[in-house]
Amino acid sequence: MVSAATKRSLATANSGIKLTQSRIVAGKLSNRAASESVSSDHMWLNTPPGRRAFVSLAFEHFLTRLPTESDLAVCESFLTNHPQNFRPG
Repeated sequence: MVSAATKRSLATANSGIKLTQSRIVAGKLSNRAASESVSSDHMWLNTPPGRRAFVSLAFEHFLTRLPTESDLAVCESFLTNHPQNFRPG
């Protein structure tokens, strides 16, 4: 028997709300990363230092810790290889 809580959890997991909210948070983080950069330009986020800054802010925001070098490498690789998922600002 599947509980009502399980069904709600699955419905929430499969809803568009998570995607919408994640894009809002990513936009805020990219704005912060750009504003803290020397150039204050969102195109800077498409550079290795910009991606690194974005990943660091995301780790601090969601995990309350800084990323390890391994974390940075994996995340930067993902952002580099999947640019359609990383549209700053």
